[in-house]
Amino acid sequence: SYEDAEVADCIMCIGANPYETQTNYFLVHWLPNLQGGTADKKQKWFPGEATTETRFIFVDPRKTATISICEASAANQVLHLDIQPGTDTALFNGLFTYVIEQGWIDRDFIAKRTKGIEEAAVANKLSLDDCSKITGVSVAKLKQAAEWAYKPKAGGKLKRTMHGYEKGIIWGNDNYLIQSALLDLVIATHNVGGRRGTGCVRMGGHQEGYARPPHPTGEKLYNDQEIINGKGMMYTAWGVNPFQSTLNAENFRNAVLRRSEIVKDAMRQARGATTAQMIDAIYDAVANKGGLFVAHINLYPTMMAEAAHLMLPAVHPGEMNLTSMSGERRMRLSERFMDPPGSAKPDCLIAADIANTLKAMYHAEGNARMADRFKGFEWKTEEDAFHDGFRLQGAKDVGGEIHSQGGDTGNLATYALLKAAGNNGVQLPIKEVKNGKLIGTEMLYSDKFGTGDGLAQFKASPWNGLFKAVQGQKDKYRFWVNSGRVNEVWQTMYHEQYAADAKARWPMAPVELNPDDAKELGVGNGDIVEVFNDYGSAYAMAYIVPEIKRNQVFMQFGHYNGIEGDVTTDAVDRNVLPDYKHTWANIRKAAKGEYKSTVSFKSRRYAV
Repeated sequence: SYEDAEVADCIMCIGANPYETQTNYFLVHWLPNLQGGTADKKQKWFPGEATTETRFIFVDPRKTATISICEASAANQVLHLDIQPGTDTALFNGLFTYVIEQGWIDRDFIAKRTKGIEEAAVANKLSLDDCSKITGVSVAKLKQAAEWAYKPKAGGKLKRTMHGYEKGIIWGNDNYLIQSALLDLVIATHNVGGRRGTGCVRMGGHQEGYARPPHPTGEKLYNDQEIINGKGMMYTAWGVNPFQSTLNAENFRNAVLRRSEIVKDAMRQARGATTAQMIDAIYDAVANKGGLFVAHINLYPTMMAEAAHLMLPAVHPGEMNLTSMSGERRMRLSERFMDPPGSAKPDCLIAADIANTLKAMYHAEGNARMADRFKGFEWKTEEDAFHDGFRLQGAKDVGGEIHSQGGDTGNLATYALLKAAGNNGVQLPIKEVKNGKLIGTEMLYSDKFGTGDGLAQFKASPWNGLFKAVQGQKDKYRFWVNSGRVNEVWQTMYHEQYAADAKARWPMAPVELNPDDAKELGVGNGDIVEVFNDYGSAYAMAYIVPEIKRNQVFMQFGHYNGIEGDVTTDAVDRNVLPDYKHTWANIRKAAKGEYKSTVSFKSRRYAV
């Protein structure tokens, strides 16, 4: 729960920038703890435990706005581990090895509720000296971090350390290994599994609370590469804009546009065609000529519209009833208060329209078997979809098995109860309904973990270096190109590009440069620079800040005018999770900036 951040002895923030990307959570729940404002709550929750000044540890190659604020608030309680890019796994393995050597682990918890520590300890073994060589962090700072986070308190009680992580490792150098290494450290020190003030949690701002069918075949497809390699006949971008947000974006975009044009050309040549004849022409183009039919379902006609043959308008919260949960699993009902524009519909009702149309077409052909695959979509409202999805995990009468974040108790949630819960909502999973109120779960894994036997599993996760594609760019190009969000805009700026003030503040993707590097390149604030490597090139607006290290830059992710993804590699982990965060490129000045007179280039980092 968010409240655990208020009572932690230490917070380790890994590859996250919560002031900019989880602002309320950071300002309301994190910062007061650092400033001593929650000391009374700690004493109330944990009577008899020694209390010390709260410590914050940041794992990030870049000095972020979050770090600056924390240092301004309590500099002596903040430690910045500015690791070399992509070396998180080595960092966690070094700390894991050290805490085992020091005995700062919970052996009783390990014996009763986990398995596999011996194998993981051998596989992950890394001395602090070797850890320091790989990460670039001194042995003294590594020891300080271990003591702050894991050395038992006076009286012998274990530290309560919360670990918050986000895209720096989720979209980092082998997400599977990094998270395995992190969780090995977290589990060994009993900082997950029911102790308040602990946890290992995402710091993302995505709203979830979904239900979905299981994968129909089970294999993990790298869909971008399938499209680039000429496979597939139809591509649907639904509520997403991969032209701006995928990795290796320039090559993907070029492939989609090229294949889309084959279909457009076939349609142009089908002069005077009936609908049936047009469909035949399209099918011939995608089946025999390498074409790709592109559908685009979104709030706006985004950059994907250039390739699209079919566009369907969706709606936004406020234009529909939406159930979604926050970063602490807090499910709320956001009620509709205005009509959507034109023929726009909620995604679930668009899906129902498609399914019901297909069902009718198969019935008309006498194909009952295929028609049955599309049953269960007799939805008229969003509540109908919520009932058939979120509330009916495992149900067989809605077209097959459903996986729901509501779990086995999702059926307890109704629109009426969620409406009564108001902004407080309910933390999933729901335990019960008591006196007309939904009772949720404040902390997960208090009695068992989400594995078959309920035991947490240590995972072998040895340091493996960078992905081959990434290492190839590092060997060839000068600048590490980091990427991420800026506070004032959301995602791909799909709203903000239509808001004059936001567009004026960020007319182009900014790229933060070190002053000495900028001087060497002949670049000033507001100049337009080209960032380029073997995968593509992107243009960006130079933003010179002293907090950026030499030979490193930070570029806004997802901007419509300057696409950082154009220079990312095609590297993914075993689960096809992309490494957006690690690519190297060269930079050159492309044009003297027109933005210097209209955009502020003051430091965005808080200082006193």
